[in-house]
Amino acid sequence: MFEGAPAPLPLMVVVLTFNCEAIVGQTLAQALRLCTRPFVVDSYSTDR
Repeated sequence: MFEGAPAPLPLMVVVLTFNCEAIVGQTLAQALRLCTRPFVVDSYSTDR
């Protein structure tokens, strides 16, 4: 960051899911690299 530059804005990550059991864990791990609280929206999945 440059001296005197404003602090970066907080980032929110929204993960939309539908039957993504196999990859949602990895996706959330990556999202946590960008923000502190990712938000998951599930679309009536039939998997776990």
